[in-house]
Amino acid sequence: MAYELAGKSPWQLSTLEVQGADHAPGMKVVLEYYDAMIFRGWLRPERAGLESRHGSKADAETHTDTGTLDCELIDRDIADAVTRDVVDELLVLNFGQRGRGAVAIDPAPIEADSLGVLRGVLTTLLARGDGEMTSRIDGDSLLDQLSVPRSAE
Repeated sequence: MAYELAGKSPWQLSTLEVQGADHAPGMKVVLEYYDAMIFRGWLRPERAGLESRHGSKADAETHTDTGTLDCELIDRDIADAVTRDVVDELLVLNFGQRGRGAVAIDPAPIEADSLGVLRGVLTTLLARGDGEMTSRIDGDSLLDQLSVPRSAE
C-alpha cells in the first residue's frame, strides 16, 4: 500500500552526494564578507570586532572613540528627526507657523570629554554659588546628563 503513495506527496526528501567535497571554506569566505559589510555599514573598521583577538590599549581606545562618535551622530539624527516630525508639528498645532523651530531637542553628549566639560561646569557652579548663573542653567538637566543620583523627596 505504501508504494502506491510514492511520488504523490507535495514534499519530497532527497540527498545530494558530493563524494566528500568540503564546501565549508567557501561558505566561511562568504560569511566573512557579509560580516565585514555589516561593520562597514556601521562606519566602523572590521578589525574592531572581527579581526582583533588580543588588541592593544591603543586599539581599544580608537575603537571606542569611533563607536562613541558613531553613536553621537545617530543620536543627533534621531533628535533632529523627532524635532522636525514631532516637536515642530506640535508647535505649529498650538502656536501656528510662528512656533515652528522655536524648540529643538539637543541630545546630551556621549563623549567622555564632553562629560568632563559638564562636570567642570557643575564643579564651578557648586564652588562659586553664583545665584545669577545658577538660575540661567537647567540644573536638573545637567545632573541627568552626568547621571548624578537625586535624594528621595
